Amino acid sequence: MTLLLALACSPESHDLRVEPHAFGSTDFEQTEPPIPPTTHTTPGTTGGTTTPGTTTTPVPVGDEGPLGFVGSPCESDADCDYDGGVCLRDDQGFPRGTCSAPCDRTCDDAAGYPTTFCTDVDELPADVASLGAGGCLSRCNFQIHPVTGCRDDYGCVETSRPDGSGSTYTCVPNEPSSLPACLQDLAGRGVPFEPTIIDDAHPSEDPSLTCHVEDPVKMFSGYLGVDITYYDGATGGSINGACSLAHAVADTIEDVADDGVVRLRHLGTYNCRLIAGSSSLSRHGYGDAIDIYGFDFDDGTAWTLVDDWEHDTTTFSTEAGEWLYDTSHGWHDQRLWNVILTPNYNSAHDNHFHVDLTPGSDFIGLLGPYFGPSPWDGE
Repeated sequence: MTLLLALACSPESHDLRVEPHAFGSTDFEQTEPPIPPTTHTTPGTTGGTTTPGTTTTPVPVGDEGPLGFVGSPCESDADCDYDGGVCLRDDQGFPRGTCSAPCDRTCDDAAGYPTTFCTDVDELPADVASLGAGGCLSRCNFQIHPVTGCRDDYGCVETSRPDGSGSTYTCVPNEPSSLPACLQDLAGRGVPFEPTIIDDAHPSEDPSLTCHVEDPVKMFSGYLGVDITYYDGATGGSINGACSLAHAVADTIEDVADDGVVRLRHLGTYNCRLIAGSSSLSRHGYGDAIDIYGFDFDDGTAWTLVDDWEHDTTTFSTEAGEWLYDTSHGWHDQRLWNVILTPNYNSAHDNHFHVDLTPGSDFIGLLGPYFGPSPWDGE
């Protein structure tokens, strides 16, 4: 079905406006400035590792995960050799023991291990009440434990902080896993991820609005061998957003991996803000949008939107220009994303594809010769 679009340019601002069409709302991004990278800091404790990306973390045989930090198996406190480390033993209700630490609200993290979480002691076996308000547990991690997210005999269960300020899915002994359906499906398709916490927030431009991310996850690099990094490659390894975003990014990786893509470069995912020049929340505030900067291939080639997109044409002079055009149109035809804004949409998108999951929308943003379902044949 052809999309019916009514376009009007304001002589004062020259902003593009797209009227609602038969597929639903088109209240999407009209101006998307580059978004700074989201960084994850690792507090003081190192848990036996050196720097992120090294392989010095000791790993036991089986699905027990890395040794020597929160969530690792242990027999005594000596096996948990980090600040405040204690062993919650088998005879206290933790099969083969698990390293922990007393906590009130947060716990230290360490590179090479699942992210930690301070769990209310009332949600742990009674024999560890001496921890105080809470105990550090590992979050479920489907990169380190691809099948269940946890060590054997531990279930992926939602637990809360002692002060009630947040909750997420952690590895709890002798409990069946109780993940939401979206996260179960994400695990089932082999996507490396970890449930995370993105608290509701309010954009500074309008505190009356609320940014809420449904089923927030941290998706790691490595799905089908494809890395995910910030545009300059300096920051990467994971993206934060809604579970639905992780599924769509996985779909996108599946689509491009067959062409030899080994790295997806982006400009950002979650960011609680308004669409520039509007009073509406950006889809980045819902965690279901990503700005894709470009791709690296297994032969060393790198194609980016800022360098290789060919504007307002279907007659291409380069293989890169044709591939970027066909690929973005393929995503639209396959309905991988509800909204796709290309560099043809406006100058604010000159260096990226803005793609998001706006409910009810079906749009690929072009100002050139073509609107609606593309002539791309698919695969």
